[in-house]
Amino acid sequence: EEGPSSRIQVSLNSSDATPDVFFSGNGQILSSLSQGVFGHLLSGVRAQTGAKAGRYLFEVKVLDQFEGQLRVGVSTARSSLFLGDGSVENVAFGDDGTYFSAEPGQLRPLELPEACQP
Repeated sequence: EEGPSSRIQVSLNSSDATPDVFFSGNGQILSSLSQGVFGHLLSGVRAQTGAKAGRYLFEVKVLDQFEGQLRVGVSTARSSLFLGDGSVENVAFGDDGTYFSAEPGQLRPLELPEACQP
């Protein structure tokens, strides 16, 4: 489609994050506690901008190596911060290309390994 595109400055919402997440770089860089037992925690954060319709693009840049999983996706404002948890209110892609989603009535989330590969 041709037409004007608008650029909206989107930032991460520190009020809508798990307690182990901390922000730096004007809120554009986030880290989570990973020392000792904190390394076993799952971390999550939501952006402060919503979308109702249309096509959107966003990027995530990993600045440092880490142990664990990275999932990036979209969710409703009321969903869990943990993407791919089996809720029908979110969908996500994992760092290994796995696609996570759920359908109403499913007992477990749908996981499609290698659904997205570079």
